[in-house]
Amino acid sequence: MASKAAEQAVRDYLTFIQKPAGKPDGRSKDVLDQLARLSYDTKAAELEAAFVTHASVYAAAEGTPVQAWQSMGVSDDVLRKAGLLSRSVSSSGRAATKKAGSSKPAAKKSPAKRTQKRKARVNLTAEMLLAQLPDGNFTKVEATDASGASGQTTAKRLKELVDAKKVKVVEAGGRGRGSASVYKKAR
Repeated sequence: MASKAAEQAVRDYLTFIQKPAGKPDGRSKDVLDQLARLSYDTKAAELEAAFVTHASVYAAAEGTPVQAWQSMGVSDDVLRKAGLLSRSVSSSGRAATKKAGSSKPAAKKSPAKRTQKRKARVNLTAEMLLAQLPDGNFTKVEATDASGASGQTTAKRLKELVDAKKVKVVEAGGRGRGSASVYKKAR
């Protein structure tokens, strides 16, 4: 479950972008209209900053997919800032069409090679991983499956949680296959 602060930040931002009450006209020469526009822009920036801070934790705790945020009107730019969308994936879920540093479009892959959509990269924080971990015992592989991140990223975040004493090692595994460590959330 997401924290109250995360829930409030998400609620406030979504409400604001769906019903931008009293958005002032930016073309006016009147000083009071200009003041209202600056005030509006400041409020928008504050709500966006709070959303960016809390959205990834909220999404992890509630299992909210990127497509849900997009359908609510959250821009891809804001989703990237929040770490919910990789820089190489557009709102259509397709990879960018240009190679980095090139003005030429990337070569298109043949349909036979595109059998599965590439999953959007997850910007996993230790707190996001903690929210996704099961309550009982679990292994690194189970934590990786729950987070959707790579095994290496999950291992790094799991180590951070162990070092912070938020997760404890129940049974240390040895080296080699079949000797995984078992973890549990600290109470």
